Amino acid sequence: MSIKTGSLRHDALLYATDQEFTDAVSTFIREGVEQETPVITVTTQANIGLLCDALGSDADQVEFVDAQAWYQHPLHTIDAYRRTLDDRLAAGAPSVRVVGEVQFGETDELQRDWLRYEAALNQVFADAAAWIVCPYDERTLPASVVEHAGRTHPHVWRGHGRSASQTYTDPWNATRQLLTSPQVAGPVVGEIDIDGDLSATRTAVRDIAAAAGLQADRVEELTLAVTEVVTNALVHGVPPVLLRFYNDGAALTCDISDNGGGFIDPLAGFLPPADATKAEGGRGLWLSRHLSDRLEFVPSDGKTVLRLSKSLNQA
Repeated sequence: MSIKTGSLRHDALLYATDQEFTDAVSTFIREGVEQETPVITVTTQANIGLLCDALGSDADQVEFVDAQAWYQHPLHTIDAYRRTLDDRLAAGAPSVRVVGEVQFGETDELQRDWLRYEAALNQVFADAAAWIVCPYDERTLPASVVEHAGRTHPHVWRGHGRSASQTYTDPWNATRQLLTSPQVAGPVVGEIDIDGDLSATRTAVRDIAAAAGLQADRVEELTLAVTEVVTNALVHGVPPVLLRFYNDGAALTCDISDNGGGFIDPLAGFLPPADATKAEGGRGLWLSRHLSDRLEFVPSDGKTVLRLSKSLNQA
């Protein structure tokens, strides 16, 4: 999959009223329609209704997508955008306009995941011929999320005004600033010291995951995700490699640690396979991010710790 080379424009739109949202986004969309540029708009059902009313017949030229269904998992969303952009550009469009209203979720953990996603877009799609505008509703989003919009978007809109962000931070550092060391809830339900026998490791992980109540297909997904990270740790880390599992009743979490000194590339695993092969361990971590419900690096003195989890409440 190869997105036509261009220069990504990735903007944040801060709005505090329906009118501010409608005025700014409908203008952005109409400009695209007039230029015969494909426009994809991913936002809430309520905002889709506002835009359809404002655009009139121009709404027929726009592809509308429900944001709640689109923003389920950061890596899956990146994949969907890659396919969408590639299809439009391969069909001959010189560029694509996107309105993407991220659904950040209710918890600190989910919000950090999606803030990392926003930062990663600047690297993943750096050369894409696309203009992405991400609306932020100041009425409903936490102030901390709105504040990060300027760090993850080179330009910020307020109303019709577009200006360079004074707080924009490059993707690597913006993502690294979001690293935290939260305590894992729930008791330890298993530990595995890795001796290099990956077959035995897979069996032990399957047993722990099944005992926690994961469905069979999700047991296999977790097993593969953990195995990819373990392989990366064995090749690039410093032994010993240790797995520690926690079960808080809502999710099964696995910490994978080695004595690699704590160096962390916070963007590892965000690049798709064709690009990830250029970086050590990139493909395995990309796969692990896809197979995990959550994956993050955890700062730890003298150790490299990667934490991934699977929800116990999904079939």
